Amino acid sequence: MTEKMRHRVLIHVLICSLVVEGTVSAQSKLLLMGAGASGGGGGTTPSFVQSTTVSGCIAGFASNPTANCAMPSNTASGNHLVALMIAGGGITSWVTPTGTGSGCSSATWSTAATSTTNAAIYISSSTAAGACTVNLGANNAGATDFTGVIYELAGAGTVDGTPTVATSLNVGFCTSCTGPSTTTATNGSIVLSYSTGSVTDGVLSAPFTADFNSDASHLVLAGHKTQSTAGAVSATWTGSGSSWNSSIVGVK
Repeated sequence: MTEKMRHRVLIHVLICSLVVEGTVSAQSKLLLMGAGASGGGGGTTPSFVQSTTVSGCIAGFASNPTANCAMPSNTASGNHLVALMIAGGGITSWVTPTGTGSGCSSATWSTAATSTTNAAIYISSSTAAGACTVNLGANNAGATDFTGVIYELAGAGTVDGTPTVATSLNVGFCTSCTGPSTTTATNGSIVLSYSTGSVTDGVLSAPFTADFNSDASHLVLAGHKTQSTAGAVSATWTGSGSSWNSSIVGVK
């Protein structure tokens, strides 16, 4: 018999004894409920819920670019959103994301990491149930391209480890490409990767699940994986040859 089973049997015997003696007070019930809960494990396992689409979060080439990123489906109550943004360069400051719609209008956002000129990652407070559009933006001295992806995660809302955010073409010219790494400290975290390049045929490789690959109109790659065992992780992808801006973050 395992320790967990012995624990449950002991609780059952104690409850029966108290019931027979007619002495189950409200306090006793609460204590017993707490004891049972302590043997049941932790909270919700981190999991991917949804992301914006390949075309859902692109501002194009503009000064002080903004993008309105609609989630494909309603967000659920108690989840968290993660925004990854990459620009071509020249960013002087990032605009903290905001949300519209009942699903995320009340959410607040905190900075997970930035590289000032090229990329930023933000994580929201808990979502509500409902439609959600996330508004992204940046300030820059001149026009630049600007894209992003928004993830909804369940059971995960804080950074695990140290994210790596894109700097100017931090992944050199490649056909079999390896992105930057992050090292998670917690088993079961969700790792998110987002990259932008100049070719149309970038295809993300396993074990990452591609949420979208680049196509003729959208030179972006996004994917996620569950990091079952904590440690270092990088995304890999293939293409016909390009340099890339690439960010990666673990969320627990």
